Amino acid sequence: FSGRVLDVGCGAQPWRFMLKHCQYTGLEISDTKEKYGYRENKDIVYHDGRQFPFHVESFNYIICTEVLEHLEGPREAVCELARILAPGGRLIVSVPNDLLILRLKRWISRLGLGRCLGALSSTLAMGHLQLFTKPSLRALLAESFTVTRLFFSWPYRLNLFAVVVRDGVLLRQMAAPVPSSSTQQAARVSHVSS
Repeated sequence: FSGRVLDVGCGAQPWRFMLKHCQYTGLEISDTKEKYGYRENKDIVYHDGRQFPFHVESFNYIICTEVLEHLEGPREAVCELARILAPGGRLIVSVPNDLLILRLKRWISRLGLGRCLGALSSTLAMGHLQLFTKPSLRALLAESFTVTRLFFSWPYRLNLFAVVVRDGVLLRQMAAPVPSSSTQQAARVSHVSS
């Protein structure tokens, strides 16, 4: 990685140490700072969870790990990712393989060990609103990107990863300006969009 990198849903920033040579910006939903006790950091932008507070084509790389399954509107988020990724830029996405995880939970329950799982015995993980399969993730991403790789983590297949590239064509609706309420946050990361 080099250039401008956005870490979507950065949380405690587990990838940051590997990206010291890049212009790193983290993006997180506003209420998470208080909810999880994250420290104030000038490279982290907090937003309302809708339109990302960045200008068109602001980033060379975007990392979006374990985020899409938490969203009511993953399609809108993918459009936003396409809007802010520069042509030829790369997006790396991961989502949990919840289909396999649900099968494992059922198997554990059939063995009589369901009590070990507690309230999570037969449902998606807490906060997960979407269940992605390989075909559904490919279809979602292919609406805005060229999918170059789609694979399960090894050896346990608990995560599904996608690497995509944004072609040079940007759809008109994706090129909407940054909303005025986000102007201050966009200015905070002017080093990213310049």
